[in-house]
Amino acid sequence: TAGCQPIQAPAASVSAAAAPDNNILLGIINAPTTPGGIVADLPTSINVLMNAPGTDDRYVSDPAAFGHQIPAGGRMEIEFGGSYVRNGVDNDAEFVPVDSNTTLILLDGNPQNAIAASAGSGPQHGNYTVEDDGDKLITVRPNGGSGDKGIEGERAQKVGIKTIHLTPTFGSPVGPPPFQNGPAGSEGTIAVRIYNADGDLLESGLATLEFPTSIGPQISPINIGLVTPMMFSPDVVTDFIEATNFQHVAPGTQLVNMTMGETFSTGQPYALRFLLLDAIENQPDPYSPMIGIPGVGVVVNEDDPATASLVQDANGDGVLDESDTVVGDVTISGPSAESQGRILAMPDWPLTVSGDGVEGPPGSFLNVAIEVGTESGVYATTVSLDGGNSATLYTVVD
Repeated sequence: TAGCQPIQAPAASVSAAAAPDNNILLGIINAPTTPGGIVADLPTSINVLMNAPGTDDRYVSDPAAFGHQIPAGGRMEIEFGGSYVRNGVDNDAEFVPVDSNTTLILLDGNPQNAIAASAGSGPQHGNYTVEDDGDKLITVRPNGGSGDKGIEGERAQKVGIKTIHLTPTFGSPVGPPPFQNGPAGSEGTIAVRIYNADGDLLESGLATLEFPTSIGPQISPINIGLVTPMMFSPDVVTDFIEATNFQHVAPGTQLVNMTMGETFSTGQPYALRFLLLDAIENQPDPYSPMIGIPGVGVVVNEDDPATASLVQDANGDGVLDESDTVVGDVTISGPSAESQGRILAMPDWPLTVSGDGVEGPPGSFLNVAIEVGTESGVYATTVSLDGGNSATLYTVVD
């Protein structure tokens, strides 16, 4: 369920009045695999977004931009404040400990690209311990490493920590959660502090979230189905990066593959992958799997192939036409007006499907095929949901 993207419009702001100088936090957003993780009075399921110093915040998830590390012998503290509720402490709900790889996961900035707590030889193995004080303070301690890079593995060493993912326990069944969001209109805060082995504060950040009553349908970048299975196992070795975000391609490349190769890298380049989730009000419970948005496809604007509509098959005939419902839009932009790229119509691709929110997939997977332009630079593909949010994935032409 791990995920991260500042490419989603943050639902939380950074509180300038209370934030430290050189604030390392960009905000708090709804976690990719739930549509209600920041909604008032519901289980907390969030991504805490960290910056990459010296990098435009839009591009923080680029693996070439370094995030943050914890020095060997040091620690990172994550403290919940404001109206966040610790279940079993602030109420009579079941107490759930915050644990490595179950309720708290570190990531390198892209969904399902975890920096795992386990030790091992893979690029994803970070070798660290998560400690829970039983209330609002969570501490991450490296178990090894050296110097200023205590978290091990190539992802942590070369890309760094960019996302802190806190979620209800996942598995079967999912839940319950360690934390619950506060009442509507109240504010929750999250502070992050990184210390060296001598206890000196090196970096810190503070983000504030006002809990809304609803956030509508949700879309998020996702890499489920393309990443190496069982990535948290000490014996499993993933590719360095396994994400459809920031793929590097040649000019004019079409990104159309939807199926993972023998490894992630052997199947590249991939079509861009997103997850669609119906609004939390329409879900049977607040835990994954969630009801998605079925019957959706991309209809390209013939007059402007840099734009398209997200259309839902309203009459169930399996064909998208004028009688169906527009539920959002897709755009692509490139480094110049002469090299925007284009969205590709894929009439043979199936429409999205969804489980019932009890069994089946964790929502609806939407693949978007694009063709980049001839100019080198960054191409941004944005998918927006009517009444909900938007998400952007980037493709780099070298």
